[in-house]
Amino acid sequence: MDKKALEGIMKKGKQAAEAAKNITYWKPEKAGDSMILKISGQEIDKFNRNRYRGYSIEGEQIVLPSHTTLSGAIEQRDLVGHWVYLEYEGEKESKDGRMYESWIVGSYQPEDEAVLNTELATNLSQDRIPF
Repeated sequence: MDKKALEGIMKKGKQAAEAAKNITYWKPEKAGDSMILKISGQEIDKFNRNRYRGYSIEGEQIVLPSHTTLSGAIEQRDLVGHWVYLEYEGEKESKDGRMYESWIVGSYQPEDEAVLNTELATNLSQDRIPF
């Protein structure tokens, strides 16, 4: 490998490391914790589970928890590219007695992104969510 190629790899690695410092890993602590974000993609974590990422209204990069029920809801409804409202409902018991993490997932995809930004700014300032 020549010196120029090696420098290119090192530069990309440094950029990736810098970008990783600015990522928030969201971990809700109690029932009712919520957020609004645009799902931008998915990744596989070190335990081979789907983990979705996105960004907040303010542009903050967010990585969501890899809970099976949350990932399943996002995947089943094909929400990559959509704005979503997520609310953690806490741990619940299924009909067969097993415990699981429960989520409320609402999505909103306007035809025009500028319309969404205006609606969110207005509704959030009035404590209303448009979906």
